[in-house]
Amino acid sequence: MKKAICAVFAAVLTMLSFYGCASRLEKYKLVDMPEDITVDAGGLSDELQTDHDVYFSVDYPLVASIPDKEVYVYDVNATGKFGIFVRYKKTLQYFGWQYLNATSTPEISMGDYGGDGKERLAISLLKSIGETNRNEDLHILEYSGGKLVNIIYSAEALESDAKGMVNIAPDKSGENIYRIYTALNEKTMDFSDKGELKGVYFTAVQDFTVGATIYGEVSIRFVFGDELTPVDLGAALKVEVLLKGDACIPVKPMIVINGE
Repeated sequence: MKKAICAVFAAVLTMLSFYGCASRLEKYKLVDMPEDITVDAGGLSDELQTDHDVYFSVDYPLVASIPDKEVYVYDVNATGKFGIFVRYKKTLQYFGWQYLNATSTPEISMGDYGGDGKERLAISLLKSIGETNRNEDLHILEYSGGKLVNIIYSAEALESDAKGMVNIAPDKSGENIYRIYTALNEKTMDFSDKGELKGVYFTAVQDFTVGATIYGEVSIRFVFGDELTPVDLGAALKVEVLLKGDACIPVKPMIVINGE
């Protein structure tokens, strides 16, 4: 009898053990999970991973969070894998976004970016960087139908929009003095010591800043004379980014010089 009782007791413990494991794994609804990635959703940390050495020893380090909104963003740091996980309330969702996770962390915020009273999650990711370039993508995530729906405003899209909002023309005040202007403002720049203006470029830097309002900024660079490399003179286009339907729209375009 004693052996039978022990056997039953062991079986119950085994069942409880499996039940506890299952509960842990089912703590969140897993969405859009790739077949080659396995994650213990219940085991993900709520503590930001700020130690660089420890970061690379963790497959899914927490790199950004808004705890009071139940938002947590994890890097996929497993060998040969890439992307991020976004944990929102009871959903854990994978996004196959590639960004420079070794040198940057996602910038995140929640706000009413569509002007409809609905909060959405904004994520800015650095996707490339070099001696003369720094390019970011913006993602706005809306929770709908049990999953997060992604609306992207890429660095390339912001660059393209900037080209259509910025104008440049000679100013009557002197030779090689130019007006750089949008529909809302203008700045005057003196190129008299630079040589003849040959071109204007928007490809170097596209940067998003997320908060209660989302801002996008595009560096405006110039080519003079026989030089081939665009010159940074501190000029940029700054816009607000609004969500309209399923697209991001830049509004209130302003020329700024040296961040003023």
